[in-house]
Amino acid sequence: MNNFLKFSKDNKIPISDPFDPIEVFAEKAEIAEWNNNYLPADFNSSQNGMILMNSERWPLIIDPQLQGLKWLKEQFKDNLANLKMTDKTWKNDLFNGIESGKIIVFENLEEKIDATIMPVIGRNYIKRGSNKVLKIGDRELNVHPEFRMYMQTKLSNPK
Repeated sequence: MNNFLKFSKDNKIPISDPFDPIEVFAEKAEIAEWNNNYLPADFNSSQNGMILMNSERWPLIIDPQLQGLKWLKEQFKDNLANLKMTDKTWKNDLFNGIESGKIIVFENLEEKIDATIMPVIGRNYIKRGSNKVLKIGDRELNVHPEFRMYMQTKLSNPK
């Protein structure tokens, strides 16, 4: 953060004083909505929420107290598919979610996860015109533009 502030000052880039990185990526009304959806109102939780909502990668939420999971379930309740790798239908549910634009939350992941999910995590997309296709095994899935995925673990120090 100090490097960013120094760079901004050295290059005469105007920034607010005091500078708050959360305000760059999230409006106060959006953060208030997160808090209404059970995200704790402290600075670190707001920072984590900002990262989750703006991440280019599918984030892993290290969540021993299940606060993040509770927030995600409430935040996306209208378009959420909550999956566990212990469910027998998780692969079909994942494939359907990718194509229909669901928000997938993998709950309670352990240190070892099924290799089927690796192309999704790696975003190994194939561009076909304006579409993105994801090849998983022998299946090709059209990736809906609204598809998002979050991974959650209760492990406090996963490897």
